[in-house]
Amino acid sequence: MLARFDSVHGIAAAGGSVFAGNFDYHTKRGTIWSIPSNNSSEPKLLVDGAGAVDQIQVYGEYLYWTGDGALRRVKLSGGNSETIARGAVPALDFVINEGVLCFAAGIPLGGKYYVYTVPLRGGSATKHHESGGALSHPVPASDSIYWMTPGGLTRKRIDGGNPELVYSAEGNRITSGLTRDAEALYFFQTGAPRSKHRIVRYPIGGGKPRFIAAPAAQTNHADG
Repeated sequence: MLARFDSVHGIAAAGGSVFAGNFDYHTKRGTIWSIPSNNSSEPKLLVDGAGAVDQIQVYGEYLYWTGDGALRRVKLSGGNSETIARGAVPALDFVINEGVLCFAAGIPLGGKYYVYTVPLRGGSATKHHESGGALSHPVPASDSIYWMTPGGLTRKRIDGGNPELVYSAEGNRITSGLTRDAEALYFFQTGAPRSKHRIVRYPIGGGKPRFIAAPAAQTNHADG
């Protein structure tokens, strides 16, 4: 797989394990562990009885995870876990930014995909989009939510309205997920097999996308 952007503004990549600060955080059979990356001390059990864990992520002083239709968190320093929201279908990808957790969820065999947000202060999950086509890597930015589809980059305003395709891949392949900084969104794209990968920079709020040459170590092969 093509290397991903793994951390922007304190956002760690989601999955069964994440790295943040000087620690690796791993899930194993319903438990979540904190492991010093320099092996300076023994692994620490953060959560016992986490249930079925779909995704984990570190943001600020908390570790968040989804599973069993709920969003939960625990302090990195340890203590009791708490449930932030319930009632959402399993998360495929999620990211935390601007005070909300935004995630894509879906049941691929049923052909339904969704985009939700959940306020970090707690509350119900809000469904912003439902689609029969695949989507992934939702990112909240300004007054909108962006996500990837096979055709490109889609945006929908948080306060409503219809989704719109704001960047078309035009026959190329998008080969990584979506990340952001304060001004723009970024993702990798390639054309024909064995062609070089390029980073696409799309300004938040609209504007002309710009292509950035990816480092040589990441551009001399096609994804997959």
